[in-house]
Amino acid sequence: MANWQRHLNLKDMWDSGDVHLIAKTASDRLRDLLPFNDGQLDYIRVDLAEQFADIADDPTSSTNEFDYVMEELYDWADTKLDSEWNGKKVCWVATF
Repeated sequence: MANWQRHLNLKDMWDSGDVHLIAKTASDRLRDLLPFNDGQLDYIRVDLAEQFADIADDPTSSTNEFDYVMEELYDWADTKLDSEWNGKKVCWVATF
């Protein structure tokens, strides 16, 4: 298993199925993660938090919009931080 540097726990909201609530929670918790002191990683983290906040604040946001940002979150979270096999990666995203 990878050596995850951060953990983003969305399990408590995930089963609600309410994309606005999950997006709000994801936004808040992304903002609360310890920074990486890496301009690009931190920029993406804040950008993702803002995208989730936009979804949470817009009652017309769709599941498709939410899914798109979740895909971006997973891509960011799976970023390798070293060249080791099964080495350091950015963030474990817990949804179940």
